[in-house]
Amino acid sequence: MEMELIRGLWDYHWWANRRLFDVAAALGDEATQREVGKQFSFSTLKGMFAHIYGADWVWLERWKGNSPTALPGEAELKTMADLRARWDPFETEQRRFLEAITPADLPRVVAYKDTRGNAYTSMFVESKIAKWSPSEMKLIEKLPVHYNIGHIASAHGDTVKPHGHWVVAMNKWAIDRFADVGPLLPQNFQLVDVSGPNMQLVYDLPIPLGEPHYTQIVAADRIKAIDHYAPVGFNPVTREKDANATEGGTERIERRDDGVHVHMTQVRSHFTPDIIRVKEGDTVHLHITNLEQAKDATHGFGISSYNIALSLEPGEHNDVSFEADHAGVFPFYCLEFCSALHLEMAGYLIVEPAAAKTADAPKRSGDRG
Repeated sequence: MEMELIRGLWDYHWWANRRLFDVAAALGDEATQREVGKQFSFSTLKGMFAHIYGADWVWLERWKGNSPTALPGEAELKTMADLRARWDPFETEQRRFLEAITPADLPRVVAYKDTRGNAYTSMFVESKIAKWSPSEMKLIEKLPVHYNIGHIASAHGDTVKPHGHWVVAMNKWAIDRFADVGPLLPQNFQLVDVSGPNMQLVYDLPIPLGEPHYTQIVAADRIKAIDHYAPVGFNPVTREKDANATEGGTERIERRDDGVHVHMTQVRSHFTPDIIRVKEGDTVHLHITNLEQAKDATHGFGISSYNIALSLEPGEHNDVSFEADHAGVFPFYCLEFCSALHLEMAGYLIVEPAAAKTADAPKRSGDRG
């Protein structure tokens, strides 16, 4: 079952990569080499795909026991066609490698070097971090951690240029490290300083969620965050203003051939419109725009009876459609605390029985039904 699952995940990985690649390549080389924003580590579409290819290449080399010192150079890949020509034979090599893997290969430890040439691995049974020299195949040091270590992470450790200095032990159990609030206790992340001749445990951090895997530590200066989406009505997926974006003063409810379209805005602390009236059986299309441009002014939208829960960051637009398949009066409300009047940010979806007349969804000229 493990092998079937692993190969299934890789099949999806290859399918998704090629699907996205083909969409991007169809845009042409000018578009794929255009700068899309400094907030991205790789600021062109070609650069992003080259990084995906490079990451796959590095990990295949590591699985095979090699230690590359650099990623394939993006500068060598002038166009998306150049990248595809390199990627296709590599994908064939990847497939051959994964087809040859057996269940006996899965427990094998894959270690990577830091900038000093040392490697770090977790030791579950002993609950320790091991520091060793790959070049000499020699154990240098072991440090106890608390307790039942799983994965470990280091700053930029999954790149060809690890930053070194810090390693985090991701431990499954906390036991006696924090105040006893049992029976459910947090997982325990422990920060280890590896910059000196000996490893030093410096900090414990309780993690309230399930044990994380494959965690990445990224230098803060690599993150180029934005405060809000602009222009208002921005779609983070398409990276442009959404065709259904609603501006203040243009809010409306329209009945069309495909259902009822609600063009809604949200701002501290109300929805406009805050009453939506439809018929049982209608398909309802919500087009919601957060008008805020203030930092951290996130709003939510939820109709629990219809299993709808959205989070919209400042300036963001989102669409959701559902079938109003049961009659009644259903409150909707903001899911993100936004101001002192947060609890006032609510409204009602009124679903009238199918035979009733819909008053607030006006029929436009040419509409049916």
